[in-house]
Amino acid sequence: MEFQEIKELIALIDQSSLRSFSLSNNGAIIAMSKNDGPLAETTSSAAPVEAPAAKPVSSSAPSITQESAAPASAAQPKPQGQEVTAPLVGTFYASGAPDKPPFVTVGSKVESGDVLCIIEAMKVMNEVVSPYSGTVLEIYAQNEEVVGFGQPLFLIG
Repeated sequence: MEFQEIKELIALIDQSSLRSFSLSNNGAIIAMSKNDGPLAETTSSAAPVEAPAAKPVSSSAPSITQESAAPASAAQPKPQGQEVTAPLVGTFYASGAPDKPPFVTVGSKVESGDVLCIIEAMKVMNEVVSPYSGTVLEIYAQNEEVVGFGQPLFLIG
C-alpha cells in the first residue's frame, strides 16, 4: 500500500463507527484501534459494579478462611524455607537435556550458585541458580510447564 492510501484508510476508519480494524496485504499488517468517550465511560462505570459484588465475598471469606486454616495447619505443617521464584516468563526445564537427570530433586543439597533449572524464553536457555544454600524441600513447577514471572519454583530450607 502507498502512503496516500494508508492516510485515506485512516480517515475512513476515523469517520466510521468501527472501534478497531485490521488489514493484511502482501504480508504487511495494518491494525488500527480508536478509543473514544463511550468506551471510557463503559470501562469506568464497570468498576463500581464489580466493587459491591466483591464486598460480600470478602466479608464472608475471613470466617471460612479462619475455620479452614486452623485444621489445615494442624494436620500438615508447611515446610519452612526460602522460595526461589521465576526470574522471567518461559518454559521450565528440570534438566539440561531430555536424556539428562534433573538438576535437583526434593531432598537435594544445594549451595548458593548451584543451577536449579532452566527457563527457556524466546529460544534462549536461562539457568536459574539458587540464591540460598540448603536442602530442596519442594519443587512447585513441572517439567516443560510454562511459568510466569515471580512464580514460586522451589522451596529451599
